[in-house]
Amino acid sequence: MKRYRYPCLLSLLLYITILAPITYAQGGDSPELAGLEPTLHFSHLTIDDGLAQNSVSAILQDSRGFMWIGTPNGLSRFDGHRFVTYRHDPDNPHSLDINSIRDIIEDEQGRVWIAGREGVAIFDPLTDTFTPYPLNINRPPGPENLGFFSIFQDSQGHIWIGGPPPVGLLQLDPTTQTAIPYFRRPDNPAGFRGGGVWQMAQDSTQNLWLAAENSLVKFDPQTEQFSYFPADPDERRLAALVIDSQGNLWVGGVLGLYKFNPKTERFTHYPDSPTGINRLLMNETGSIWVTSRDGLFVFNP
Repeated sequence: MKRYRYPCLLSLLLYITILAPITYAQGGDSPELAGLEPTLHFSHLTIDDGLAQNSVSAILQDSRGFMWIGTPNGLSRFDGHRFVTYRHDPDNPHSLDINSIRDIIEDEQGRVWIAGREGVAIFDPLTDTFTPYPLNINRPPGPENLGFFSIFQDSQGHIWIGGPPPVGLLQLDPTTQTAIPYFRRPDNPAGFRGGGVWQMAQDSTQNLWLAAENSLVKFDPQTEQFSYFPADPDERRLAALVIDSQGNLWVGGVLGLYKFNPKTERFTHYPDSPTGINRLLMNETGSIWVTSRDGLFVFNP
């Protein structure tokens, strides 16, 4: 597989988590990691433009057109011209109480949910205020507390939170402001035992799929049963997940990109794919954008 490299900084308007050179690769008859045209233009926005921090961990475009950029040092909102940055202010009870941000979503009511190291918060655009979401679960205090990795809203409007053990998988009920834990415990021996949850997706039959440690996990919300599908035995972590129009699951991990066929329950590993994958995004044409420690790739299945 021949590789071409173009040293170019990545735009925040693409779904990125790292700043790295753009890379592409071409193969024979196999699915390709397709090239980005050398003339493709990228804008580079940094702290000099008002961004909270140059390292970006999450990004969302909401229904009003705002770009929300999560960083390890606060949340920035971009209107196409300027940034507004939100951080914790101890003198303001309505400020964002999360500085290290991992994931961002918008719910059906237009509220923005933020998950991070310190917890979960909700932004109300009508009042321009943040409200912390109470999560009464047993999390270890101090530096070993890794917080929450992912947040997801399913087609029924349920909010799900993924994180490291003992968080695993939680379902939130915004009406009662409670969190339903699904991790394994004495009163729930059939609970989730897949370790940390890094990303989630929902298929056409309402199953919830989890990228969790070295396994892909299917959760049936009707039966509340988990099914586990281990990837490569040497795979240490599956951190990214998307579902294509045929129902195949594309999964990114430390060892690269996998395709999982839920009918055959088999993985296909693409050994020439980038390693250390941390995010996948499928666009309207079916191409998959891949961010990894090796750079930004576009994959054409």
